[in-house]
Amino acid sequence: MSTSENRKLKGLVAAGHAGKDDDNRLQEEMDSSMDRYRTILEEMDCGYYEVDAKGKLSFINDAAARLNGYTREEMVGMSYKEYVPQQYWESTFESYARVFSTGVPLRNCPMVRLKKDGSLIYHEDFVFPVRNGKGEITGLRGIARDVTLQKLAEAALLDEKRFSEALIDSLPGIFYLIDEEGAFVRYNSNASEVVGYSPEEGKKIRAMDVIAEEDRAYIAEKLSEIFNQGSGDAEVRLLAKDGRRIPYHITAKRVSLGGRNYLLGTGVDISQRVEAERARDESEKNYRLLAENTKDIVTIVDKNFNLVWLSASGEKLTGYSFEEQKKMPLNKKIMPDSVKRTKALLIRALQEEQEGTHDPARHYDIEIELCRNDGSTIWTENQMQFTRDGNGRATAMLIQGRDISERKQAEQALKESLEELRRSNEELEQFAYVASHDLQEPLRMVSSYVQLLEKRYKDRLDSDALDFMNYAVSGARRMQNLINDLLAYSRVGTRGKPFAPVDASEVLYAALSNLEVAIHEAEAVIEHGDLPVVFGDEGQLIQVFQNIIVNAIKFHGHQPPYVRVDAVPDDGDWLFSIRDNGIGIDPQFFERIFLVFQRLNGSGYAGTGIGLSVARKIIQRHGGRIWLESQPGQGSTFYFTLPMREEGELSK
Repeated sequence: MSTSENRKLKGLVAAGHAGKDDDNRLQEEMDSSMDRYRTILEEMDCGYYEVDAKGKLSFINDAAARLNGYTREEMVGMSYKEYVPQQYWESTFESYARVFSTGVPLRNCPMVRLKKDGSLIYHEDFVFPVRNGKGEITGLRGIARDVTLQKLAEAALLDEKRFSEALIDSLPGIFYLIDEEGAFVRYNSNASEVVGYSPEEGKKIRAMDVIAEEDRAYIAEKLSEIFNQGSGDAEVRLLAKDGRRIPYHITAKRVSLGGRNYLLGTGVDISQRVEAERARDESEKNYRLLAENTKDIVTIVDKNFNLVWLSASGEKLTGYSFEEQKKMPLNKKIMPDSVKRTKALLIRALQEEQEGTHDPARHYDIEIELCRNDGSTIWTENQMQFTRDGNGRATAMLIQGRDISERKQAEQALKESLEELRRSNEELEQFAYVASHDLQEPLRMVSSYVQLLEKRYKDRLDSDALDFMNYAVSGARRMQNLINDLLAYSRVGTRGKPFAPVDASEVLYAALSNLEVAIHEAEAVIEHGDLPVVFGDEGQLIQVFQNIIVNAIKFHGHQPPYVRVDAVPDDGDWLFSIRDNGIGIDPQFFERIFLVFQRLNGSGYAGTGIGLSVARKIIQRHGGRIWLESQPGQGSTFYFTLPMREEGELSK
């Protein structure tokens, strides 16, 4: 090797040593820089992290780990799906993918993290790419700023705003906020519905646009007054988009916001009240017109019985003018007994009103005898009812009366006639009793003497004479039976006992006990179902069962008598039925058998023909009715009803 070549080789070797020293120095500087970089990243307050191409954390500083509630060692190697809520996986992936694909950093990128304890934390991240020596993106770096408190505050403000909006929109009336120029700043959904403008349309209208033309001058003056005084209210007709005018009562209060004055107000629909007032005024007008022209007496008195108003008909019927009656004491206008009853009724009504037990719609009925200026009187049938103010408080008593003098005269005449009839019935009953007693005495005497003749002269008389004597005795006995039955019939309505609860089963047993001999001789079978407790005269009801059942036993066919007694409820009554298997009755005789002394089967059967007449009179006294259903040869069913009665209705 030549000297020159040797020098070149040494130069290259020296240069090689120098280059290696530079590389080592550069590496040392880079390592030192990285150490400082790592130290800065680890010590900085902001969270810092690095994500590789697979979306896994390759580095995270203590601040970022603390934000997420983990240690650095726990988080390194985690996929984003492990610390991001599932509902945010897609948005997180899209953010990372955008930086990977475009290389453009994302600033203030919203991120949501799932802390180790399960709670959420909100970030705003600065995400930028990591490149290799060739400029290829190999990962991402991110700086995270905790904005959880800010997010919660924003959410609270948003919730508060939504609550306020919902509260305003849920107000029962309208709510509005207008500025000094009369422009709407805010109004609720109710206001929009009332006037018929959509929220978009509402932005273009002013307060006066929704006020009826006839009210605008008044409202403009009123708004100016409220701006000056601070508060006020008014009644106004709102003008809807479709032209309707809606009465409203509005209130307003001046408020200052941001250095400007506004009117904050509410409104309540008073359509019903306005309509009620209009109807009341119309009703009062019509009522006065009616009261002035009616034939009835219409009077209004206050709580002290002072006359407040009197219709023209009242002046005409009494002969006293309204002014005259106002000055007259009450006992000069009304008869004493009527004064007493009227005062007692009014006092009771006032007491009920004070106790709160009075029904406002209730009226009181009373008959009053009024004095006339000619000295005569007239009777009136009256309805008394309170008149009330706007708050429902009783202020006076309205009395509407109708002249019933003719009816009272007719009632008095009827009362006198009934009293005369009662006396006549008592006299007739007394006469019947005396007559029956006086008639029975000669009958008993005839019967006794005929029987005495038969006893003494039986051996001297022929068969014809004996038959004649038997006829005379039988006739006298039948006459006695007729007289006794007629007397019993006349006393059904006058000698009965007061009504009381009576067990119908016990009544039936008593009747069957009285008929024991007849039942045994006829081999009759008597059955019954469940019988109720009724209200009536026990003795008379026994007679009803006895009179019907004895006919069933008496008028039987070839078979032994069979009788069935039942009772069922029937529209407020007890419906009794007594069914037999007897010879039956032709329908043409249904009414006849209930008449006194009407017998359909001649003298072949014992009796006077008055039993069913007595039964019908007893049932009628009890407020019921009696009838039958039958066909010849098919038996009969007698029906009768007895009213069901509540406690307190036991007497008659």
